[in-house]
Amino acid sequence: MQITISGGKMEGVHAAPHDIENPKDPLQEELDNLYTKKRYLRVFLRRTGVSFSDYIQMIKEKEGRLRGCYAEPIEFGSDEFVRIVLVDVAFVIEFLLRNYSSDYRQDEDDYIFNKPQMLCDVRPDLRLLENQLPFFILQDLFKKLFPSSHQLPSFLEISNYYFESEINRKGKEKKFKQICSSGEEVQHFVDLIRILYLPVEPKPEEGLNSIAVPNVTELVQAGVQFRVRTDSSDLFYIKFSDVLMWCSPISNPGIPTIEP
Repeated sequence: MQITISGGKMEGVHAAPHDIENPKDPLQEELDNLYTKKRYLRVFLRRTGVSFSDYIQMIKEKEGRLRGCYAEPIEFGSDEFVRIVLVDVAFVIEFLLRNYSSDYRQDEDDYIFNKPQMLCDVRPDLRLLENQLPFFILQDLFKKLFPSSHQLPSFLEISNYYFESEINRKGKEKKFKQICSSGEEVQHFVDLIRILYLPVEPKPEEGLNSIAVPNVTELVQAGVQFRVRTDSSDLFYIKFSDVLMWCSPISNPGIPTIEP
């Protein structure tokens, strides 16, 4: 459920229940999504005590850096660009707050948290690469709108709280602490998931040369057979023996897994 910037252009991407027997009119679906986002925006502004004009100014101050995060020039003018970003930023922060604690779910007409299917549909949208907002704008506004006096965890912590269930590996808690202590820069949610999958202590690379690795299709065509490792949960711990490629399983909704 995000209006996203993709390939230098903004495009609407939404999550909604896929009811095959009773398909919903696409226009009505889009209106429902927009209504939900604007409702989240109103609650967000009321919660933070920030006026709409001040919120716009906060985004405008970051506009140059925001535009620089995308590979191609964004066609929208300043006002339209800022409007789209501010709606999405408010939605993401408000959504993660409500997910973090039921204390923030005071909206009886919450279209997402009152419908379990909607929660399932929002998750894949938040981790699509083309749906990503730069992490810095979410983090900066969260710090400004929720200073330490609010006794809230950091934006990085509430983001990790939401996505940690998707990380199927041992040591993810230690890896997250490492991110926090090192101040490692996170680009967006997909990058956060990637970093959490990295080994806590990378293996030495002495004597290793970079090579072009064939993709899975090419490996299968060459006779390689894939098998699931059960002795390690490290996603990057891959073993090749004869024609067998042993890989750790990926437990993630919507992503196919390798069957034993």
